[in-house]
Amino acid sequence: MLKNPQKRALSKVWARAYKDRRHFEQPRIGIKQAEIDQLLTVGVADEIRENVLLYEILANRLAVIPIDPSKLLCMSNVVLVATSTRKLLIKQWKRLGKEAYSKLLRKEQSYLSMHPMDNHSDSQGDYDGNFDGGQEIECDI
Repeated sequence: MLKNPQKRALSKVWARAYKDRRHFEQPRIGIKQAEIDQLLTVGVADEIRENVLLYEILANRLAVIPIDPSKLLCMSNVVLVATSTRKLLIKQWKRLGKEAYSKLLRKEQSYLSMHPMDNHSDSQGDYDGNFDGGQEIECDI
């Protein structure tokens, strides 16, 4: 196992995302551990970022999933969610499809905007729940 706790935590989040790609029928993921690090620590002071415990907590409580599950997971198609929400989203995707996934993700986004400190994940962008309209998702890989 990795000796550096920060790298170990990032590796855990990345590995979870890599495993999840199967649920979304994707051949690979297009996000790097350094990019996950950026997502996890947006708005976190440098002194806190160096705290090893922070990474362990974040790695166990947060997951990265695609905004649009029919497209590759990458920086332009990623959102941070609680690990419990991740499980629900995957179930919604498998059982009920894109619309149900989108609805649950919007609900989670609404909760985060009202309670940004509860999940340490208020940096998830301007997802509006609409896969078809708006900006096209592109990955640079």
